[in-house]
Amino acid sequence: MEHVFLSPHLDDVVLSCGGTIHELVRRNETVKVITVFAGLPDLNQPISSFAKFQHDTWEKYGVRTKYPNYKPYDMRRAEDTEALRYFGIEPIWFDFLECIYRGDSDQWYYNSQEAIFGNIHADEKRIVESIVNAIKQNVAINSETIIYSPIGIGHHIDHQLVLLSALGLIEDVKIVYFYQDYPYVQKFPNRFIANSLELLTSLTSVDCIWYSIIQYFSEEGLKTKIKAISAYQSQLESLFGGVESMTQDTNKFAYQIGQNKPAERYWFLKYQI
Repeated sequence: MEHVFLSPHLDDVVLSCGGTIHELVRRNETVKVITVFAGLPDLNQPISSFAKFQHDTWEKYGVRTKYPNYKPYDMRRAEDTEALRYFGIEPIWFDFLECIYRGDSDQWYYNSQEAIFGNIHADEKRIVESIVNAIKQNVAINSETIIYSPIGIGHHIDHQLVLLSALGLIEDVKIVYFYQDYPYVQKFPNRFIANSLELLTSLTSVDCIWYSIIQYFSEEGLKTKIKAISAYQSQLESLFGGVESMTQDTNKFAYQIGQNKPAERYWFLKYQI
């Protein structure tokens, strides 16, 4: 069995699925982590004002000190390499650009915080087919493959596109598990989970029922997950307010899901006959 985790950005899978990955690796399962939007922007070309703001934010919290000779997105990749090393996994990076870089100086598609959590630009729908093809070129897609995809809580543009790509693979693999986008799932009310499930149902061609499963893991797995998340130094302040808050929030949420044991929740479809 091959477990393929699709990460929109260079932190999403570790944030959402780090405990599960630790457990799978402990059982000697084959695990791959693909970051879809990990392309390196050409900084000799214009970038949007929002992308510049993001670069300044990433560099502000000590990242430049840790990686003094790296460009902003090279730093993000270095963080990802460090994080996945805690699980003994080598990263797989696709060359699709993150949404803050897409478009051009005449029209940047997503040039604000509101835009990146809005609707997919009309010119972007073709990206889904390209992502599906890239996945098929990099991993075996068959009845022994399990895909893990974001469910789209928070409605981030890149999460939506990866979700649509996973739906395009659902009939070709053993199963697609949809993970709860962390920390969005912790920040937003439960109705956002319901909205995501309703949206997914509307995108399927037949009637289906949603089920959820709880993946438990050890305290060691939780500690490893937190250490791995800590590697994403450029993201901790904006997502959590710092490493201490991240540690507290991640511990709290894991035990909230599993009650008396740390866990993560996944959703999957069953078609009605």
